[in-house]
Amino acid sequence: PPAMYARVEQRAGCAAAGPQPFHPKGGSLRADAGFRLVVSLDGPPARTWLARQRAGLKDIFLQPVNFLLIFVPLGICAGVFDWGPLSEFSLNFLAIVPLAAVLGETTEAIASHMGQTAGGLLNATFGN
Repeated sequence: PPAMYARVEQRAGCAAAGPQPFHPKGGSLRADAGFRLVVSLDGPPARTWLARQRAGLKDIFLQPVNFLLIFVPLGICAGVFDWGPLSEFSLNFLAIVPLAAVLGETTEAIASHMGQTAGGLLNATFGN
């Protein structure tokens, strides 16, 4: 069954009488408030470019292993500011783990759109 979506719109030609479209006692829309309830079976409105980018970044940074991405700039700083070989190696070692995971997920996503042969070649190339 299709999902139903509802939104509240201002009626055409009606000026809103203030910021209170809901009845203070009942919580329902007042008939004189200049608003109407629109129910749609079409689905949610299309997401904007910014909303899609936020969702993508949320998917990346909310993965548990990707919290280790903080070690990428720390590993670079360890090399630039000469923090010593042990700290430089340790920070860069921890930085490789999430980068490998991101690279693996990316190649899998691209390979799913390329077909079996080209996708397998892409995974073999970047997997090594």
